[in-house]
Amino acid sequence: MKQATVIELPRRQSAAIRYQLAAIPAHRKKIWDLNTESHANIIGNCIPLAQLRKLVNKTLGGTSLADDYELLVGTTSACRSRNRISESLQQYFERQHKELVKRYKTLQTPTQLLAGWAESIQKNEVMGAIWAILTHPSADTPTQEKITRDMLVLQHRAAEEHRMNTQLSQSLQVENLMLVKQLAEIQQRVSHDMQALHQKLEQVRADCMKLRAENLGKATMIASLQQEIQTWKSSAISRSSWLSQQEQYQIKIRALEQRLHERAAIKNSQRKAPIPVTLDAAPEQPTTSTVVKPLRHSPNLEHKHILCVGGRNGNITNYRQVIEKTGASFSHHDGGQEQALSALDHSLQAADLIICQTGCISHNAYWRVKEHCKRTGKQCVFIESPSPSSLEKKLESLTHSIKEIV
Repeated sequence: MKQATVIELPRRQSAAIRYQLAAIPAHRKKIWDLNTESHANIIGNCIPLAQLRKLVNKTLGGTSLADDYELLVGTTSACRSRNRISESLQQYFERQHKELVKRYKTLQTPTQLLAGWAESIQKNEVMGAIWAILTHPSADTPTQEKITRDMLVLQHRAAEEHRMNTQLSQSLQVENLMLVKQLAEIQQRVSHDMQALHQKLEQVRADCMKLRAENLGKATMIASLQQEIQTWKSSAISRSSWLSQQEQYQIKIRALEQRLHERAAIKNSQRKAPIPVTLDAAPEQPTTSTVVKPLRHSPNLEHKHILCVGGRNGNITNYRQVIEKTGASFSHHDGGQEQALSALDHSLQAADLIICQTGCISHNAYWRVKEHCKRTGKQCVFIESPSPSSLEKKLESLTHSIKEIV
């Protein structure tokens, strides 16, 4: 069989330590086992005042009317003996500080307790450490006095910190008021700037809409102009063919003018002995034609082209005879009655002298003739009566001015 192991204490261990260990009680102290100073430390530091009032009201089954000081004094006095209040406090402290009680349970000497107390102060575990140390079996009178002195110092420090915190809080409140005021001013400026920015944004949006509308209008105009250009390009081909036809017409006109000039030259040789032309002597003319007499002061318009605009269709033959007796070639346009006005412009360009029968001409043709003569400087003779005799009289009265033009 194995022999039992015997553990012996070292011989060097002092008798004082042996005595101290032997004097340590086996169980932890209850709150009613402590002295009055310990009661004051525990009640004043290990439980919040609101929690203490709640605990007392619950234990007594009513509402305590005592003020805070009376509540502290009464509770401290109740802890001197075992009663409902002291038992409720014992249970509360054991439950609230069980972790520190468990930690301090491993310590055995007052020196170890004080070392743990210093560590708890550094860790801000004062409430639980007071309860765990004062109820510890090894907590002697010097240990209790040490904790009481330290608590006075800590309370003084706490009061100083409270005073400093109060001052800091007041300064922070003043600073906070200033910051709130500055914030309100900044918010007002920001609100004003945002409103101005919003107005500018609305103006920019309106300008954008306006520019879009203008661009749309310009795009429409460009498309219209492009279509018009395309139309002009298409019409240019037709115009080129029209110009080629005009060239052919001009060739024919020049040939006819040459023939007319030849006829005029023959008739000019016979002007010295003019023969009255009557209806019987000129059977080729219509019976309604008027007798054309020779001009007494006939101007020499040989190789010139005279355009007669307007007049009656029945008198055109007589107009031709009167003009050709002066040696000029004759052409006629009815002034927009049946012939197109576009042909009038070409006839005006080819004429050297223009005779306008104002009584038998359209309003549009009249202004075309007048504007052309004003622009080109050509002389235009305006005759109100459409008769051949009026034409003869007008030519005789304008003999000198016509010679100057010729």
